[in-house]
Amino acid sequence: MLSRIDPEKTPVNQQQIKLSAVVSERVALHAPVAIRKGVDLGFEANDEGLVLGDATLLGVLVRNLVDNAVRYTPSGGLVDVRIKRIGSEVLLQIVDTGPGIPEEERKGAVSRFYRVLGSGEEGSGLGLSIAERIAELHGASLTLEDGDTGEGLGGVNN
Repeated sequence: MLSRIDPEKTPVNQQQIKLSAVVSERVALHAPVAIRKGVDLGFEANDEGLVLGDATLLGVLVRNLVDNAVRYTPSGGLVDVRIKRIGSEVLLQIVDTGPGIPEEERKGAVSRFYRVLGSGEEGSGLGLSIAERIAELHGASLTLEDGDTGEGLGGVNN
């Protein structure tokens, strides 16, 4: 997937899409995993998030980010997925109460094969790298920040 979405070689099939529909579908697909794990997974939107983009690629972006958030958030934790319109920008924000990523490692966290040491979670370490590439293809950026309460992550795509 990562090689197929090289930002310099991959044209994006730009159509006007409702980001809220893409996100809603992906959150619903992750709900059973979150329930089994005891993670409260929610979605809220103050806007339908009309954007120009590729719905399939944006679905992959959302899948990767929600999967990471649910995967690393412990039982009893919270993952909130939000769409906000601020002026002319649409923001996709995923906030969790997981362990987070230390600030000094955040830049490297979007590198290929980055893994949180000692997490006990399986995976290839490509999810954030793929999400960042898809964001770039759409003229957006991926930002990893502290969560709302100072724990976990509060990443933003705009």
